[in-house]
Amino acid sequence: MTTQALSPSNRLFSFAYVSQDAFKQLASRAEQEDWSIRTYETDTHVTPLLKNYLTQVYGRAEDTGCITYNSDRTRCAFNTGLFDRETGEDIIAFFRPNNRAAADQQWLLEKFCALSDVDLQQLLQQPPVVTFYTKPSDIYFDPTREIRCGIAHIADDRRERLPTDWQSLGDSEIVNRIQDSLSVARRRALRDYKVAVPTYYPETQSINWLLPAYNQRESTASASLLVTQDREDADAYAAVTVLTVQMAYSNARLLTRPGAEWLLTAVGATCDARDALPSI
Repeated sequence: MTTQALSPSNRLFSFAYVSQDAFKQLASRAEQEDWSIRTYETDTHVTPLLKNYLTQVYGRAEDTGCITYNSDRTRCAFNTGLFDRETGEDIIAFFRPNNRAAADQQWLLEKFCALSDVDLQQLLQQPPVVTFYTKPSDIYFDPTREIRCGIAHIADDRRERLPTDWQSLGDSEIVNRIQDSLSVARRRALRDYKVAVPTYYPETQSINWLLPAYNQRESTASASLLVTQDREDADAYAAVTVLTVQMAYSNARLLTRPGAEWLLTAVGATCDARDALPSI
């Protein structure tokens, strides 16, 4: 099976052995951030948000040719998109062949290092920053466009992700709540562009947006609606699924540290996360 056939979350760990201690070291080296947010409660990784972030960055690096090698392909590296908290330099993931007995992966993470590390001089080129869009306008959400509700399936297979007080409602009432929530979110986005949080969807290699799931009677979002470009109308969006706020934050972190107040409040993010500059 090729790595392209694997899910994004598995591709890094199919490519190389990366220990949990390595993730802890990266979390300690990178700019201060809460990496403990879990997409799923069953995730027991020591830094679940960082694991999700790095696996997605690796997948994009592989897809876009951003993994760099030395001349005899015995060393390779990719840019993590994170900054060293002491020096401000890019942090690079540097790999060597995995020579352990019965190793499942070809590569082994040797270290996370600064872009100026002497070992990187053997590479044919510096590992470039991994990008997820071509121009800044690609992540712009236009709140004047119609948002169509195409997510009736939520009542059947995504009910557990809905706000708790919605879960016992009938299907038609859930759809009404979603439509009300989209209307409120759209009006708020007209006044504050940060309400619509851009995210990258690796399966379609496209930019989508996250909007808060609350209606006029709610002050705190307890879920998020995923909105994408409508397939049939270039001047409209379509809400396609619902995510928990933890899923939403994890997805949004791939592009930058989310700055939307509704999302930070919903996941209980720290003041450091609110005030920090984006890492990529």
